[in-house]
Amino acid sequence: MTIGYHECPAGQNNIESQSGGSRQQQNFELNVSLLFFSQGNVTKKVTLVVIDSNAPQCETNTTKTNKGVYVWKETVAGVTKELPCKLGEGRVSHYCDKNAHWTNLNLSQCDFTNEWTRKLQNLAEVN
Repeated sequence: MTIGYHECPAGQNNIESQSGGSRQQQNFELNVSLLFFSQGNVTKKVTLVVIDSNAPQCETNTTKTNKGVYVWKETVAGVTKELPCKLGEGRVSHYCDKNAHWTNLNLSQCDFTNEWTRKLQNLAEVN
């Protein structure tokens, strides 16, 4: 497999330096071309966002629920993370708010991990 890259045309990169207390923002746009010998060329647009190392982050956190145990790795504030459910086909999500606190845990797509709890849930839904 051959991987190539192309520099961005003028105007597609945005770099602001930090001076006088202003915030630093660096956005880079990369175009990646992959060559698969049996399938031809495939081009994929990739956006790279450089985050200030002092940006607020939620710390690693473990959530223990009746729908599974989930480990949320360190995450930049303002980002929603998703993991696959421990049981079922859905996904669980958790939001790292702007104050770097984990909030809005959403397990609605996941099944209960305990068989008896699942049976009780099924009975409750019937009634």
